[in-house]
Amino acid sequence: PKLPEMLRGDELKRLQSIADRLSGQGIPTDLATWAASLLYRFSLLDVVRIAERTTSDPDPTARLYFAVSEHYEVDEFLTRISGLPREGRWDALARQAMRSDLYQVLASLTAQIARGSDSAQGADERIEQWEEENSAETSRVKATLRQISLLERHDLASLSVALRAMRTLVAQSRS
Repeated sequence: PKLPEMLRGDELKRLQSIADRLSGQGIPTDLATWAASLLYRFSLLDVVRIAERTTSDPDPTARLYFAVSEHYEVDEFLTRISGLPREGRWDALARQAMRSDLYQVLASLTAQIARGSDSAQGADERIEQWEEENSAETSRVKATLRQISLLERHDLASLSVALRAMRTLVAQSRS
């Protein structure tokens, strides 16, 4: 039930937009919000695994997960993946693989930040602390992601490079 309050930025806007649309169709507000949050409930499976692996409480782990997602614009990345060509089976498989890889990177990055930061801090402070300790890696990755986000059109090549940059961040960080 806490999920809607844990979402941020684009993810929260999307949830609210879907809930408003459902409410506008006569669905009770609580049910509309619950239905709109179904997409994000899938992420709670990763949150529980991260909490178990890092011996952390699930609530702050979930807050950290969604903060990391917003910080690295994962929702926007997923939207770009969804916008890739849909010309056949291989395009569909490529999109599916990229989504799966992106969720795996998000989970791994969240776990690293959970292990490498002070759990008494808020999610934003934990991300900031972890990024400071891994500044060389995060600076390079953020620069690459910024360049890719400025592209007018996102294709398989640019999104593959962005995903690789995020994987490199996970692989090269010290936490």
